[in-house]
Amino acid sequence: EAAQLIQNDEDAKQAFMNLYSAQAIVRPRLYPIIVERVPISFNPESNSNIRELEDGNSIENGEVQRARWIKPPARREPNQRAAHLILLISNPRTANRMIRDGARIHQTLLWCRKLLKEPSRCLKCHKIGTGHFASDCPEEEEKCGTCGANHRTRNCPVTDKQSRYCVNCKTKGHAAWDRGCPAFVAQYDKLASKVPDNQYKYYP
Repeated sequence: EAAQLIQNDEDAKQAFMNLYSAQAIVRPRLYPIIVERVPISFNPESNSNIRELEDGNSIENGEVQRARWIKPPARREPNQRAAHLILLISNPRTANRMIRDGARIHQTLLWCRKLLKEPSRCLKCHKIGTGHFASDCPEEEEKCGTCGANHRTRNCPVTDKQSRYCVNCKTKGHAAWDRGCPAFVAQYDKLASKVPDNQYKYYP
């Protein structure tokens, strides 16, 4: 409640910032949602595409703060025509309405859902649920998240799914970044039981 008061009341916000320094700022909370199977012709870096999305869904201008693809375009299948998109919304009511009603993008009505908290994965060793990140990874060499070899994931030459290797499961057939990975699913279930917000469809 205190956080909402600070964000919504300009006087309270200014009083709070005055307690710290003139450089202090209060960043609004953003409410991430996933829009499924968005045509890849949509450009999340295009302001005109974002404004078109807002206008087509009766969203106030500026409420869609940012957008990005879940999976980097370089990892797409050769004939892929749609992908999942993350939208960061500044208004929880707007986010909940989109979760309830869906979103229309490029004349197509698409299903939306809340982005749930997921277990972290180190982007150097690609291990899940270790609690460390690339900056403090104990491994000396970088591992590829796609094939497990000692090179950067973005430089991986592997394109065949069956040649992918998961450093968590230590098996071939899927990559470390695959959300269907058994190790990821197990860690997600463990985390979900500790994060109350993951249990609800809508934002409070």
